[in-house]
Amino acid sequence: MSAAYEASCYLLKRVYLHWGLGSKLELSGHDCMGQQWRFATSQVEEFWGIAVPLPKAQMQFKQICRQAVRLFDSTVWS
Repeated sequence: MSAAYEASCYLLKRVYLHWGLGSKLELSGHDCMGQQWRFATSQVEEFWGIAVPLPKAQMQFKQICRQAVRLFDSTVWS
C-alpha cells in the first residue's frame, strides 16, 4: 500500500464546534489504529499528527471549516 493511499484512508470521527463570537472548529481523523491527525481553525491552521490528509484534502477541509465558521458567526449576530 502506498504512503499516499495510507494517508488518505481515514475516518473523520470528531468534529467539535465552539460556537459564539469567534467560532472555531476542531476536527480529527481516525483509522483502525486510532487518531491519525488533528486540525483546528484557531490560530495557525495546520494539520498535525502521524498521517495527515493529502494536500488537496487539506485544502478542502480548510475551505469547508471556514464556510462553517462564517455561517455560525453570522447566526450569532442575527
